[in-house]
Amino acid sequence: EAAIEVTGLIPRGVMTMEDASAVLRQGLFLTVPHPRRAFQAFKTSMRTLFSEDNVQAVDTARRGTARFDEATKEARMFHSTLGGGLIDTEEVFVSRWLKRMPLVGPVYRASNRIYTTYLNELRHLVFDDTMRNWERTGDILTRGDMDKQAQGFGFEGIDDMKKLWQRGHAPKIGDTVKTTAGETQWVQEMDDLAGVEAKRYRAMRHLGAFINHASGRGSLPFAERNRLAQQVLSLVFFAPRFLTSQVQLIGDLAGTSNLARGRVVQDLVKGVGIGVILSTIAKESGLADVETDPISPDFGKIRVGKHRWNMWGGYQPMARHIAQALAGKGKQPGTDVVYDRERDKVILGYLRSKFNVAPGIAWDMKKGTDPLGRTVEATPEYIQTRLYESITPLFRQDLLDAIREEGVAVGGSRSLPGLFGVGSQSYMNEPEQFFEEVVKPGWSSNPRIKEALPELDPTKVLADQNDATRREFLVWWNNAQSDVRKSRKPTRFPYWQ
Repeated sequence: EAAIEVTGLIPRGVMTMEDASAVLRQGLFLTVPHPRRAFQAFKTSMRTLFSEDNVQAVDTARRGTARFDEATKEARMFHSTLGGGLIDTEEVFVSRWLKRMPLVGPVYRASNRIYTTYLNELRHLVFDDTMRNWERTGDILTRGDMDKQAQGFGFEGIDDMKKLWQRGHAPKIGDTVKTTAGETQWVQEMDDLAGVEAKRYRAMRHLGAFINHASGRGSLPFAERNRLAQQVLSLVFFAPRFLTSQVQLIGDLAGTSNLARGRVVQDLVKGVGIGVILSTIAKESGLADVETDPISPDFGKIRVGKHRWNMWGGYQPMARHIAQALAGKGKQPGTDVVYDRERDKVILGYLRSKFNVAPGIAWDMKKGTDPLGRTVEATPEYIQTRLYESITPLFRQDLLDAIREEGVAVGGSRSLPGLFGVGSQSYMNEPEQFFEEVVKPGWSSNPRIKEALPELDPTKVLADQNDATRREFLVWWNNAQSDVRKSRKPTRFPYWQ
């Protein structure tokens, strides 16, 4: 247990605190389709920021609602507890050691309270709304109505009636069955009520599974109730349940209930549709650029200058890797350069990106490169970088990177969406970095190069990084630098003449 805490749970807990990422990352496909309920859940979660008592009060109030047992027992919808273990707690906040640490512990516990309360409340609000709507439209009967009908047949209620087929023997019309009032014959009306209850049960189970998956709570086949297996998965992967939930959410489109499938389709269409609309508005208005090629790392991201926002949570990397595996191609971000990729390496790269901290470092050391293609060596600089990444919250890392690249005002403000789970990164792609770090300084500081290249058009320079003329430009640039060092006049670059 100590090894799992130190190598897995503590780094993961530190990296995921100091934000409210559940809003637009884990809960993306519940938050976006249900904004009013999301705001209500977020407002409730903020009441728990500084108070352990408030989170207990919220939890107690929720457990006392009419549909709580229906949601958690019949629909099997997940309801997280703050003090539980791997099985009944949100997976990124299961460290027992971290919550007791000085300085870090209070921040970790506050992050846990917000995260847990938000997802619990949002799950229940969406479940209650959906069930209420189905009952209002007559798609399913209320439990009270079914109890009344079952009592008319001599049963105590619908649960008493359900015991007949839960024992493995479904009565047929004409069979003699035992009720509270005595023996009676199973008739068509009883059979109809059983069918109504079965429809309701299937819809609830499908709905409960969808809400779990749409809030980042996937099931773990063969490890659901096995603590040791879950510990191993939590050590190897950063968030195994969130990983499986992304696949299972798509599978909910093919669930057993037509009624619940309609809810799934509606919410997924709303979630994807709103994201597409926002991206289209940003691109067509000229306020930002949006990459539409699915094999590019920037696919679906909104980009302004050096800054990129990923509104698609963990689904963007999955879609991109699937596209790259199918095409056998990759694309350099910010350019039109397409290169070949081996399909098995695409799949392994995706799995590597989901590793926890310690297994990820071990994998990179063995392979010799990290997920970004950078050479990995056990140097003090590399160890210092990985240590920093392992003990610094992700939001803080992105914030500091943005400030470093774009300044306090611009970088800081552009990083704020990351506080709520929007992917937020600030960096230059390779052609931009080449222009800013090599071409622009050399051009501006040397009159002779200015004479040979009168107009420094970044559009042309960057465009040359995208096609065959890149090599021609680089050769000319190196020769020009050499000519200057040797006090010779550089030749004019012929491509732009």
